[in-house]
Amino acid sequence: MRPETPLPFLLLAALAALSACGGPGGSSAAAVEPTGPAARRPEATATGDGLFARFPASGSVAVTLHPGAEAVIGRPTVVSFGAPFPPGVLTGADQLRAFDRGGTELEIHAAALLPWRPWPGRAGVRPSVRAAMVSIEVTLPERAPLPITLQYGAPPRARLAAPADPRADWVDVTDGEYQAGAAREPRVYATFTPDWLSACLLRTRATPAGRDGGWAWFDRALVAYARTAVNDVPAAVTNRLPIETDHEPWLFDRTATLFGVYVRTGDVKWLRHAHRSAQFYLKHITADGHFDLKPQPDMKYGYGRSLLMDFQMTGDPAMLDGIERIAAAATEWKAVYGPRTNFWTERHQAYALLAALSAWEANGADAHATRAREVADASFAMAARPAGSWRAEGCLLHTMDSHEGSGGPEPVCSPWMSALFADAVWEYWIHSQDRDALGFLAGLGGFVAERGLYPGGQHIDHTMPWYLASSVKTFSDDGPWGDIEHTCDVAGLVARAAWAEQQLGRDPDRLRDTAAKLIDGCRYNLDAWHRPNGPASGKSEWRLAPGRKFNWWFGTTSDLPWLMAATARK
Repeated sequence: MRPETPLPFLLLAALAALSACGGPGGSSAAAVEPTGPAARRPEATATGDGLFARFPASGSVAVTLHPGAEAVIGRPTVVSFGAPFPPGVLTGADQLRAFDRGGTELEIHAAALLPWRPWPGRAGVRPSVRAAMVSIEVTLPERAPLPITLQYGAPPRARLAAPADPRADWVDVTDGEYQAGAAREPRVYATFTPDWLSACLLRTRATPAGRDGGWAWFDRALVAYARTAVNDVPAAVTNRLPIETDHEPWLFDRTATLFGVYVRTGDVKWLRHAHRSAQFYLKHITADGHFDLKPQPDMKYGYGRSLLMDFQMTGDPAMLDGIERIAAAATEWKAVYGPRTNFWTERHQAYALLAALSAWEANGADAHATRAREVADASFAMAARPAGSWRAEGCLLHTMDSHEGSGGPEPVCSPWMSALFADAVWEYWIHSQDRDALGFLAGLGGFVAERGLYPGGQHIDHTMPWYLASSVKTFSDDGPWGDIEHTCDVAGLVARAAWAEQQLGRDPDRLRDTAAKLIDGCRYNLDAWHRPNGPASGKSEWRLAPGRKFNWWFGTTSDLPWLMAATARK
């Protein structure tokens, strides 16, 4: 496959317009918009299989409304929701129309929530709408899901006055998932299709669950373990996750992982759980940006990214304040490593990068872009020119003393913590298009393939990652039974590296084959924690012990099937 050349968003829109207006069989953008049943167009289809999907200059977006118990039924009501858009698609929120399932145009008001921002210094990139706050007047005939259609590319003919507060009619969550007052939610949720959500890059591209039969085992495990993560288990199960009282299930960004389940399924159940999770999490972010369920301040519990996802879905401005507080707290982390640094890990570097990047995405402040670039550049330099006299190995070498607090001065890297950092660099690449990010990701995968793996043991015959590794030292904390737990996330790192190799014009096959070996171990591990008879003894069928496993198994791997497909031999 030819390396993908990411196109600036302006060029994406221009190409799409040419395709829509002048291509073979195309129609003029100035054609009269249909009304009535003819307005029920199929959802706009992306062209190309790259990271940045390309869409026609005008098209339709399928939306499904899901009335809750307190929704107004049988008479006109205003429903408000956040609508995400892929880069380069929606030039302005005033270019949106809404139609009911019969093709009748609905009164609409739309305002931009978030733009696709041009990264500082990137030329030729025109901002477009990343998320819009949409309010429509609609009659919900019953509490069953109701399909509607959004059309982009032309102004509405039926306009609605701007609501004073689109969230004024939110209600408290009272079904027992959280204690009273812990979370509020819309009376009506709006969902989008997995294909659309994937193209919107809420976190990354993702193959819709159930589409590729070869990944049925992974898709089944994703949803099944997600149900355990939200305590959606039989009444007989007593060992439920303490999500309201303990910090542990939140480590590695529980909320973003739940949003990943929504992206892959399009199921309102997971949008609801993800939004409620964001609401609860935000209530526990202190004024100085720390998660208060953790007794001591700990920046690896600071997740602006998941709050940004919820902001795109709901437009809740409180999320923006939380993002800013988290970013401020993360500036305490020193991005530049030296051999005498007392404490340093790849996961802290990852959350420092993401905190700054999410804040820049939220408000465009130059200081946040500068901080994100500082963390990224320090990391790329660390991989290319390690501290002291160490030889470059493609990873972020640091001493075992710095990583563990003991163990000696030998340089090591953590393959599984590097998976967290690779995920952060991936998002940095999406926005910055910094070619150094591609080189770093490719080199990181090469390190894992060459230095970071071993063939298992103790009756587990699967390739698995060392806990810590380098050319001079390898270390396992819990042996094969512990290391097999990180085959999924490290597979995601290596698959991401194979994609980067491909973009750089190099052969991705070696890294892709390494990822496939780790995926075999991933499947073994996910199956091993499934106990069909668990509920009979009060235990969950799909075991999460500890609860944070859900977030490291599925948090950075929602694009794993997509990455493997994108780098498949042609």
